[in-house]
Amino acid sequence: MLTPAVRIDESKMYAMGWFTRPLVESVPANFGGAEAGLPLLAEHQGEWGNSHTYLAMVPSSRLGVALVINANDTSAPSRLKSIDTNILRILHGQEPVPAVVHEDWLQRYSWAVAFALLFAELLSLWLALRVLLPKLPRKPGKLRLWSVVLGALALDAFALWLCFIYAPAKFDTGLAVIVRQFPDVGVMLVPVLGLALIWSLPRTAWLVLHLAGTNHHLRS
Repeated sequence: MLTPAVRIDESKMYAMGWFTRPLVESVPANFGGAEAGLPLLAEHQGEWGNSHTYLAMVPSSRLGVALVINANDTSAPSRLKSIDTNILRILHGQEPVPAVVHEDWLQRYSWAVAFALLFAELLSLWLALRVLLPKLPRKPGKLRLWSVVLGALALDAFALWLCFIYAPAKFDTGLAVIVRQFPDVGVMLVPVLGLALIWSLPRTAWLVLHLAGTNHHLRS
């Protein structure tokens, strides 16, 4: 089960349920020698939105580590992954190293992106209603109507592209999993998608009718 069989990258291989690699945690962080002479480490890490687990074995020293954490930081899980490697360093007499965040900006600040989308969709809703239901009897101008129509459609298209195409492809997962794993993001993405999918059709039809009415008013 611990025999490396499939190569994943230059240093990591896969056995049966275990990833294997040289135990770089057994030497100082600035170690500049060859990794080929280091002990073999077998490890398996798993995580979900609210948990983090890590198993490791060093067959040559009969050392085993089992780590279970009932929390996680889905925006930057590498912070908790640094606990895994630092435990191995401490067990092998080495100094722990500071955590390094490897996630890109979209994952780290996904809540801010979702909040910005929700704010933009609500602003678009307010502008559309203000144009469609003006307090004054004077109808809105043609340029203003076109600006609201095209701006709202562009915002909806961007939100749908980001949620259904870009983000799932970037994180190699489905939108439903993203919503479940990032609850602070999901609570804002659901109304964003609702506005972009459901409200966009009647809003656009209503605005086009108003635009047609404005053209008829100008001709008359």
